[in-house]
Amino acid sequence: MNANIDGREAGRKWREVLFKELEKDPEWGQLNLTPSGRIVTKIGSRPNKKIVVRYSKLHYGKKWWYDIIKTDWKNWDDNTYLVLLLADGNRCRFALLSPSEATELLTKIIPTESKEAKIIHVIQDPGSSKSPFIRQWEDFSFKSRVHHLSPHEA
Repeated sequence: MNANIDGREAGRKWREVLFKELEKDPEWGQLNLTPSGRIVTKIGSRPNKKIVVRYSKLHYGKKWWYDIIKTDWKNWDDNTYLVLLLADGNRCRFALLSPSEATELLTKIIPTESKEAKIIHVIQDPGSSKSPFIRQWEDFSFKSRVHHLSPHEA
């Protein structure tokens, strides 16, 4: 993937790579990638599960941050998964959190006053065996959830 494209375009491209990766797993069923970057599974004509996909590039070589807007965190339910895309130059990894894990994480975060969004901070600390980790939930085994995406799939 070209590291010189802007953040919005890079996020779109990495969501497409993730979509193709998840399509390979028969447990997800029929998938649809929405214009807003969400992935929705379908059973018949009704949506069944949805995946909120958030993208961030690595900032200052130390952290990624993701905003979860109020309409998402207020309406989180047992069918909503969370994927965090961790971009670093022309590489990207992802972590998939189950609905219960995402709900627990979101309960640990106070919304910002300005946007009423909940901001998730993922920290990159090369000196730490648990890196990367979620700052607001350090005891969660986040590192074990992180998987590589291959850009040649885009």
